[in-house]
Amino acid sequence: MAVGFTTWTVLKNKPIDKLESNLWHVSGRMAGGNERKMVVARRSDGDLVIFNAIALSEPEMAELEAFGRPAYLVVPNPFHRQDAFIYKQRYAGIKVVAPRGAEKAVAKAAPVDLRCDEVPADAAVQVAHPEGWNSKEAMLTVKHDNGGQTLVTCDALLNVVSSEVKFPFGVMLAPMDRLSTPRFMNWVMLKDKAAWRAQLDQLAGSVTRVIPGHGLIIGTGAGEALKAARGLL
Repeated sequence: MAVGFTTWTVLKNKPIDKLESNLWHVSGRMAGGNERKMVVARRSDGDLVIFNAIALSEPEMAELEAFGRPAYLVVPNPFHRQDAFIYKQRYAGIKVVAPRGAEKAVAKAAPVDLRCDEVPADAAVQVAHPEGWNSKEAMLTVKHDNGGQTLVTCDALLNVVSSEVKFPFGVMLAPMDRLSTPRFMNWVMLKDKAAWRAQLDQLAGSVTRVIPGHGLIIGTGAGEALKAARGLL
């Protein structure tokens, strides 16, 4: 039995945010009100990498299909599987990509075709396991024609506004109102803080935008925000 929706189910979402010529973003809401994000990155070969899928309306899906061929569906961790089955159902040829350490959990939603480190290399879009997470998380780095680079994470980094969070989730997601690795993930998923700190330092030197799994996108000052998140660990 599939985990998540089994028929195409469109919940509330904001309009597609076309951030770059090769990067789109959608912010949506689950039935209970929790925010979720989808990122669509176009590879150099024109194929799309869909990170944390969200079912959209038919006109929006037509836009997405005109943007490129849906080729890779990244289910970024064991908790973000809600729309995986219905995307695989809609696009039979799409390759479901899972973090290596979360493959069994993701397979309960849709059969896994590739692990993050098995996605074919591309000059613009890289799918990877962030360091220190026992390969249970996925992240994207997307290079743009203007020289910028966007980091896309799931629950390894959040930027949640505290006023939008109710108890007890505030305890789990803290520290809030800044880019950070949330307390819950720090407790249960992050296994090597030194490795994650080192990678955040490295990314801070090249990243010009951060799209966290939940919360506000960071543009200006992205590098400084990554360094500050490193300091909170």
